[in-house]
Amino acid sequence: MQKRWFWGAIIFMCCATGAFADNFTLTGVTPSGASMGGVYTSPYVATIATTSSTQTGVNVICDDFADEVEIGESWNVLTTDFSALSTATSPDLSLKWDTTGTIAKQVQDYMTVAILGAQLLSISSSTTEAEDLSFAIWDVFTPGASNGLADATAIGTDVANARTLALTDLSHSSSIAQALSLDNISNVTIYTATPDSAGAVTGCPSGSSASCGPPQEFVKISMAEPASPALLGLDLLAVAGLFLFVRRRLKLT
Repeated sequence: MQKRWFWGAIIFMCCATGAFADNFTLTGVTPSGASMGGVYTSPYVATIATTSSTQTGVNVICDDFADEVEIGESWNVLTTDFSALSTATSPDLSLKWDTTGTIAKQVQDYMTVAILGAQLLSISSSTTEAEDLSFAIWDVFTPGASNGLADATAIGTDVANARTLALTDLSHSSSIAQALSLDNISNVTIYTATPDSAGAVTGCPSGSSASCGPPQEFVKISMAEPASPALLGLDLLAVAGLFLFVRRRLKLT
């Protein structure tokens, strides 16, 4: 999800199997207000209401560079448990991306987002590294989103190596849940607008610079609780070490 400063408004660009309808409200950015290339970067903050409960202050990651929403907008979403795609034989049409082609491609791409998102959530959102990772997530489904940025080459390396790690984890696992656990991720929940079209948003601000078109898709990544701080460090190295080393080498040479 991204945000632009335009006419004084804060605009976010971001923003089936196991799917059910909830309500999603974008409520803000993280306290650091991290940004790159003139837009705010993940994570963002949301309120998510189901028929039985309401969660506030939920950190979410935007995987959608193509659309925009503003703080305060709400829309209905299909909530998908990513792990449930293990039993799918064709792409999950309730998701925003990769709905044509193969289920293997769809799963690998969302697994790539999960790996990049897990690394992003493990570090301060105000760092350049976290901002790069936010653009890497956008690049998964919108190739070229990072074009023009100073770190575009490093971001491309992040995406390529995360894709490789996603494929490796999935090929060595009997389920998506098992693959996620290899990266210390306990669960991934995907929030996709329904309908995913203009007019889905409620409370479109009067005089807003945004078009209040199709809302963005967001992802919530829940990390497994480590047994100890030492194990946490090892887990994060397992998730991030492969492409962190490449990125740092590129920056130093």
